[in-house]
Amino acid sequence: MDYKELKSSLIKHTGYMFSSNVVVAGLSFLINVILVRSLGAKDNGLIVLTISTASMISLFFDLRFGEAVIKYVGDYLSAGDKNRALGVIVIGYLLDVALGIFCFLVLVAGAGLISNFLHEPQLKLLLLIYAFMILIGAINNTSTNIFYSHREFSWISIQTILMKIFDFLFIVTVVFLNKGTIGVITAYLISSILMTIIITVKAVFKIKVFYKGTTPVLRGINFRELFGFIFHTTFASTIKSVIRYMDILILGHFKDPRAVTYYKNGIGLGSMLGLISDPIYKVVYPAIVNLKNAGDIVTIKKIARKIIVYGAAIGFPAGIFVSLIAPYVIHLLYKGISDPSVMVLRLVIWVQVINLMLCWQRPVCLAFGRSDIGSKVGMAGFFVFMVLLVWLVPRYSFTGAAIAYLVTNTLNILLVNFFTVKIIKANSRQ
Repeated sequence: MDYKELKSSLIKHTGYMFSSNVVVAGLSFLINVILVRSLGAKDNGLIVLTISTASMISLFFDLRFGEAVIKYVGDYLSAGDKNRALGVIVIGYLLDVALGIFCFLVLVAGAGLISNFLHEPQLKLLLLIYAFMILIGAINNTSTNIFYSHREFSWISIQTILMKIFDFLFIVTVVFLNKGTIGVITAYLISSILMTIIITVKAVFKIKVFYKGTTPVLRGINFRELFGFIFHTTFASTIKSVIRYMDILILGHFKDPRAVTYYKNGIGLGSMLGLISDPIYKVVYPAIVNLKNAGDIVTIKKIARKIIVYGAAIGFPAGIFVSLIAPYVIHLLYKGISDPSVMVLRLVIWVQVINLMLCWQRPVCLAFGRSDIGSKVGMAGFFVFMVLLVWLVPRYSFTGAAIAYLVTNTLNILLVNFFTVKIIKANSRQ
């Protein structure tokens, strides 16, 4: 494979994704500032608790079939087998619908219990509204991953920006009308409905054009291998996401919503380097699947080395700069409402620096069918995180949660890197 041509393609597609991430991050940031200033720390904390709680529950009804779609559709298309590629897509949609319905029912049934656990009666109605958003948006998972499989990164960028524009416009409207927390969650619901319609129409058109005259075939698909892959990617992603939401819920249980706002604002600003690492991951994954199928380990190693070098060159100066300006930026943005977020930001920014350098490792694991690595490392990280949260949050509140976040995520990244290097070395000898 022509490395220069591949490099040019990866840079171009990463540019699309990076540009959309910058726009989305900017709009998300504006939304957060608007909500904190208009609702205050407590009501904004209720919004964060609603989204975090519902999102965490939805994790247990998400099989993460999207990563399987990217890998197996890519594998079958490489082999010229459109029928089975379409069969994988059909399975994805069926799972999306079934799991979306189950998640909706669980949220509706459990909204009262959750609000009691978090000592916030207002959460019940907010969770009920958000449950409809999860139900309606369920089918977007497979639709979006069809576009990833076919490397339509320009459309994915447009789709991502459009979704956040809808969020921004509807939220600004309800804030202007002074509709409070219920209005904000309803705004997210309306935005989700519009985007689901747009994404579904685009996906159906793509299937009709590319797979014209093709009948989905399930016979011959190695379901044992497929669902083994799904089990491990789901388990790993669920654990990783539970880690992302559990800190919010434990803060909500032990402390009041203000602590949630301080922590969430610091985490949000600290994740800014994800604007770079996330598009790299999404663009590199399909490319590494193709390189693995071609047996081109040399190019995979070249890609990994480039990401490490450029990641360090960008990440370390950015981490130092952000740590220095944190007090001034946070005070200016939130008018003093969220000043305690400074320490959180200074801690979590270094997780993102390490992740930027090593964001190539998960695509390598998945491309070589080693999704079990993520699940094993994730499980170990989950136990470490829970112990640290229960120990640190009651004593140090949101600062304790940030320390637990830093330790757990750094440990996970380094462990996955250890196993990824072993995979590359083993396949280099073949």
